[in-house]
Amino acid sequence: MMIEDYAQAIGKIVANLQGLELLIRSFLHDTLDAQNGAHQQPFPLDVAVGIELPADHLTNYDTLGKLIDKYNEVNPPINKYLVDLRDALAHGRVLGEIESSHYRLLKFSKPVNGRVKVTHNEELTEEWLKSRLEMTYTAIKEVVYRSSALRKPGGVEVAE
Repeated sequence: MMIEDYAQAIGKIVANLQGLELLIRSFLHDTLDAQNGAHQQPFPLDVAVGIELPADHLTNYDTLGKLIDKYNEVNPPINKYLVDLRDALAHGRVLGEIESSHYRLLKFSKPVNGRVKVTHNEELTEEWLKSRLEMTYTAIKEVVYRSSALRKPGGVEVAE
């Protein structure tokens, strides 16, 4: 694979993770916030900087891990590895020789006494990229399915 192929594949995975977070936030907004009386109408997308909004699952500061935990309490679980993947992509480093076809995703801990631990280290093979794209897409489909079931009379029906 060329470096451009890696960049495009990683970009798709990041976009899926961002989409997944927004879908989970929307699901929790429509369920938990509605049950707790905190359900607000969505704010306008052109809301001015400095405007205060009510805190709910669309606007709060919950991490992806916390959101997935809340989602998993009432649904078939989403793989928590996605949190590690998101954190590694957001805070890690993709390392390798520019002309190489081998890259690695590494993440390090916060320093303690001037030392760090390696907390994530995976080779970004074509198979790895495809499997992570599939993993994120599968999670998105599951949340979309559960969200659409909220709007159907009778709840969720599982096709076998």
